[in-house]
Amino acid sequence: MTKDDKSRLLSVGDAAAYLKVSHSLIYKYVEQRRIPHIKIGGRIRFDPSELSEWIISRSVKAVKHD
Repeated sequence: MTKDDKSRLLSVGDAAAYLKVSHSLIYKYVEQRRIPHIKIGGRIRFDPSELSEWIISRSVKAVKHD
């Protein structure tokens, strides 16, 4: 991981804002290992590209009704 990679990592607050959810939900998902995250020196960080992939993997496709 380069210095540039580290500078683009998101904090819990940043991730919560990005996903438009509460900090407590982010912590809950981390504890349950439901969201991709990185622990550095006891701090939780998130890679924005991994969060985007995570969002896409959870999208529900619409069903066409005739």
